[in-house]
Amino acid sequence: MLEQARSYIADRNIETARYWQMVTACVLGLIVGLAGMALWTLRAYLTRAWGESVYFLVMSGAAGSLGAVMSMIFRMGHSFPTSESPKALHILEAISRVFAGCLSGLLIAGSIKIGLILPAFREAGQMHLAMLIAGMASGASERWAPSLIARLEGSSEKGQAEKGKTR
Repeated sequence: MLEQARSYIADRNIETARYWQMVTACVLGLIVGLAGMALWTLRAYLTRAWGESVYFLVMSGAAGSLGAVMSMIFRMGHSFPTSESPKALHILEAISRVFAGCLSGLLIAGSIKIGLILPAFREAGQMHLAMLIAGMASGASERWAPSLIARLEGSSEKGQAEKGKTR
């Protein structure tokens, strides 16, 4: 009976942590998606104002953010965060993953633009499409970044262990 109660509490902790991360990621995804649609609607003006390269780099960053959000959604059932860490830390982790997706999108799109990767798309005249698709795909690579929560919990446990050794 006591073991069932522990299991129930552990499951609710995981659900709560998933909820915090998913709400944050989905809200950010909605904001970035709406911003991306606004940028797309204004593309004629923005490409004249910023230039085509900058415009598609910004759009690729937005695509990378959306890729990170999709990655978090698809992977959430296979991750087991716990709500023992503060809510703010879960929110910060979701924000950092979406931001990492944006940076990945920018980096990959810039690499395509200068011809470091996928030069065939550049030569075929499909460079902007390749920048957007690769930006979204690279945003999904946020899952390879170590968890901020795991790092902080690990450093906390390590600090506690070292503190116990010095006594």
